[in-house]
Amino acid sequence: MKKTIFLFVLIGLMASNAFAGKKKTSPQEKRAKLIIAYVAQEMEFNDIERKVLFDALVTKITSNRVLSKDLSKEAKKAAYKKIRMTLIADLATQFDKSEIKQISELMKAYNAEEKKKKAE
Repeated sequence: MKKTIFLFVLIGLMASNAFAGKKKTSPQEKRAKLIIAYVAQEMEFNDIERKVLFDALVTKITSNRVLSKDLSKEAKKAAYKKIRMTLIADLATQFDKSEIKQISELMKAYNAEEKKKKAE
């Protein structure tokens, strides 16, 4: 009886794994990965630092996308500032001020290159 129950549980687990499929990557996660790859070319990060940067960037990018288009210019500016301060606070858990500044500059450079590519 125990062997039969064990066998059914094992078959159920194998079946659920077979049909689980691959987790779909959101556009925000893809963008964060591209930015991290760009920044990682310039700065040497360990896995923990990459994870902190990835989580912070996904949060920032997702928050930026959620902002309503109906907001006034001042309200959007205030919201973007709050999102940026949250990003900096998240990064401050792992990086010092000079590293955060360097990350910000590299992110700006990446965004400028992407904007230039889209314009062509």
